[in-house]
This record gives sequence, structure tokens and C-alpha cells, in this order.
Amino acid sequence: MTIGMFFRKVTTRRHGKEYVYLKLIESYREGGKIKQRVIANLGNIEQLAPEKIQALINGLSRICNSSDALVDFMGGKSELDFDLRSAEPYRQAWRKLGLNHVLEEAFTDLSPPENTALLNEAAAILRSLSPSDTQPISKRLADESGFPELGNKEIPGIQFYQAISRLSKITARLESHLVEQLNNNLGLERRLYLKVMPGEFSGYECGITSAGTDYQIRPYRKKVWWLVTVYPGGIPIACRLSFEHLTPESIDNVRAAIEERNKTVTYVVYSEGMEKNLHPVPRCIMPVSLQRFSKLSLDNVNPWSEDGVVDGNLWLKTIESEAGRYILCYNLEAGAASDRALESVLSKAATELDKLKVIVRNKKSVREATILKKADKALEDAGCQDYFECHFTKGSFHYARREEVIQKVKTLRRTQVLQTDLDGVTGRDVAEIYKVCDVVQEDLKLIHDQTRMPVIYPYADYQHSFAFIEGQALIYALAKVVERFAG
Repeated sequence: MTIGMFFRKVTTRRHGKEYVYLKLIESYREGGKIKQRVIANLGNIEQLAPEKIQALINGLSRICNSSDALVDFMGGKSELDFDLRSAEPYRQAWRKLGLNHVLEEAFTDLSPPENTALLNEAAAILRSLSPSDTQPISKRLADESGFPELGNKEIPGIQFYQAISRLSKITARLESHLVEQLNNNLGLERRLYLKVMPGEFSGYECGITSAGTDYQIRPYRKKVWWLVTVYPGGIPIACRLSFEHLTPESIDNVRAAIEERNKTVTYVVYSEGMEKNLHPVPRCIMPVSLQRFSKLSLDNVNPWSEDGVVDGNLWLKTIESEAGRYILCYNLEAGAASDRALESVLSKAATELDKLKVIVRNKKSVREATILKKADKALEDAGCQDYFECHFTKGSFHYARREEVIQKVKTLRRTQVLQTDLDGVTGRDVAEIYKVCDVVQEDLKLIHDQTRMPVIYPYADYQHSFAFIEGQALIYALAKVVERFAG
């Protein structure tokens, strides 16, 4: 029974010279004992040629496929949860959007490895079919039919790595192509949004242990900034990567480039909390914290004193002031998610307080100071100090919810304030634009490495390349385009 695999450096001396070899070791259990055996000898580590490194990468990819720890980290499944034969509607959507042609033409100019366009198509469609599957793309593709052009065999992960990395070189070309195709097919208003949001990339690295004797594979996450081009309806059509600190000028430059290329208007949509670091750039929508909003000068007008407009489950009100134009959005939906989240926290806190009631009733603790101290600690741990009142009278412990405070907090959590300088755009449209871009943010917040190929130290000076990470984000975006269009 295999327990695990790891790398080991083995040092030998011959003729007065020292040689360091890299070996892949498998630990296994036999007869109640743990034994080890050499799976592969990768040669002199000091003279590791590129082809050897590629072989090492492929081996690591197979290791990742059998590693439960890495599967747990990805939060998904290690087995296929789809049949690749159901890929046909997605492939038809891919072709109807002309993505096969634009990729083939673009990659012909770049002289890529064979089947690069098809590998990217497979990666995007596999992502659409089974977003929770965490096996390497090469393994998933080999397990089922659906891409006969690729021979239904396991393709080395390095080919996917190269194909996805090249995808980032044609971001602008893909973006312009999809704008035209979606306009022709859907006929929506010709305007785009640039969603600026923080995100993460999750990948793997192979590093030397602290003892310096073995290699180990470990997951890592890298903070990034995504600049996502969003088509009306919440369809992400391009994803640019920025590791650097964003500035209004750099964002505005990207926006201007998109407008010039696509001959369309691009609105910038920021994420929550970014108002602390960025000032609005032209044509933008930015969420504003309620705390900051309450401090703005609004001519002493109570924004809640007048009726707003009800649109479905949303109460809307536009406020114009010297400080800017603000859209107040209040969720009218019964049992809103924010209410449920708060009630869940309150319920857990009440459970802890009920335990104290039982303790007092059974006379296991009778000191008022001790009981109230424990109650304060329980509420502090739950973050509910302001939501309950606790009393100890006549040897009994009681508590009550502060419903007025709770209701106020629920109201605030249901409320969102958006600041905008968009002229001629209604408050309802501003709220809708922000909502659909918020959905895109949820879809692209965390990008996983689908090849599951660890970067190897000390042969790499950095983790996964910028091009590869941006290419992975584009795979996610294209998967959403195909998924929405096929549906």
C-alpha cells in the first residue's frame, strides 16, 4: 500500500569528486512495516537538462493527482463528476462564437506547439463541465471521450502549461472578437465594464525541506489584482493581471485602450473597500462604506426621510450632492442572506448562553461575577457583545436579545451605497451593473492551476509566470462565456 512520495538528494563521492543525485522515493506499507523504494533516478541534480526538468514536472503532476492533501486544499473532488460526451453543446457554442478560428489564427502567428488552440478549448470546456473537479487537465481529458482530435489520451501537462501561457498574449484580440460576436448574437447595448477587483491564484511549488535533504510539494496562494472586461449581462470576456499596486491612472489607461480597440464605452466598476486606496476615475461605479457615507455632507438631508423607488426586491434612492451622486440600495427580499448570516451567529451565541443557564440551574456555578464573566467571554468570542443583555438575579441566569440593535444592524447589512459619476444612467441601472459585476467577481475571485504542475526550486526564480496565471484566468473567463452562451 503506497503511503506517499517525496524527493531525496543523495550525495556520493567518486575519485575525490562529490556528486548530488535527485531520486523519487515511494513510501509503502508491507507486512505491517513502512518501507521505501526508488521510483526514479533523475540524475545529477547539478546537470539537470531541460528535458529532465520536463520529466520531473510530469512526474510531479502524477503525484499531485494521487495526493489527498492537495485535493483537500483545492476543495473539490478527485474523481470525474461528468461525462465528456456531454461536451458537445459547449463545443458548438465555442464554434458558433468563432473561438476556434480566432485562436488558430492567433497561434499560427505565434508559432506555438501543436494543438495549442485545441488544448485551450479543451481546458475551457472542461472547466465549464466540471468546475469542482481538481484532477489535472491532462488526466481528466484522458478518462473520457469528447475530444477525438486529441486522440483521447493523456497529454503531458507541460503542453497544457505552454498552451495556457500563450493564451495571455492574445487577451486584447480575444476581447475584441468576443465583443463583436456577442453583439451579433445577443444584440445587447454596446457598452463594456472594467471590473477592478482583488483576487488570488492558487498553485503548487516543489521546494526543498528545511533539512535540505528532501523535496516536498506544497500549495500556495498568491494575491493578485484582476482587471476583468465584462459584457452586459455579466459575461466576463477578458481578464488582465496586475501584480503591481493599482493607480487610477493605470486603470484609466486600460479603460481607454479597451474603448479605442472596441469603439465602445467602458465603465469602471470597483470592488468593495477599494475607496480607501483609489480615487474615482472617469465613468465609474464605486461602493462606499456606510460609515464613510454617513460622514459626507448631504445638506443635512436624512437620506431615509423620503420614499425611494421600489424595483422588484430593491428599494432605490438617488441623492445628488456636492460630494457626488449616490445610489442607496436596500434589499427588500424576505429572509435576505445577510439576515440569515447574522441570525446564524446569534444562534451560536445563544447556544453558549443556554449552556450557562444549565450550569447555574444545576448549581455547578453560583457566583454572579464568574457567570457574567463567562457570558461576556462567550459573546465576545461570537462577536455578539452588542446583541444580548445578560442578568444574574436570585441565583438564576437570564439573557435577552436587543432586538432594536439587531434590527438596525440588519438594516445596515441590507443596505449598499454606490457612488457614481455616470450621467444619463438611472439609479436602477447603476445598481444592476454593480450586481452583475459582483457575480463575475465571485466567479473569478480564486483561480486554480488546472494543470497542477508544481514550480520547481531552485530551478525557477519565481512561482508560476505572469503569463501562465493570466492564461488560467482567461480559461475561467472563456468557460463562463461558453457556459452562458450554451445555456
